[in-house]
Amino acid sequence: MVAQHPPFTSAVPSDPFYRCLAGKRGDIFWRTHSKSKPDGDKFFSEEFKDLIECMLKLEPVQRPSITDVIQHPWMQGPTPSREEVVSEFQRRNVEVKAQMESEK
Repeated sequence: MVAQHPPFTSAVPSDPFYRCLAGKRGDIFWRTHSKSKPDGDKFFSEEFKDLIECMLKLEPVQRPSITDVIQHPWMQGPTPSREEVVSEFQRRNVEVKAQMESEK
């Protein structure tokens, strides 16, 4: 949701993004995912990258529990108000409708 697209197409070794994470090459994964983002490599915070890499570990036993996820430093950061969330979804809805209309 933060990136506005999935981290990889499929969790299989042939998927290049999945292969980066499974092969412990998060640096390549994040560099590639940051290219088109505002602020480039500063778009994703180090805490966010750490949480996502932990959650997407290849071995399920190495992944954090939901309690660990909730207690992760990134999860302790600021959260938007209900009004901010509604406003953002309305803005995105307008963008999606405009894109769909332009594709007709």
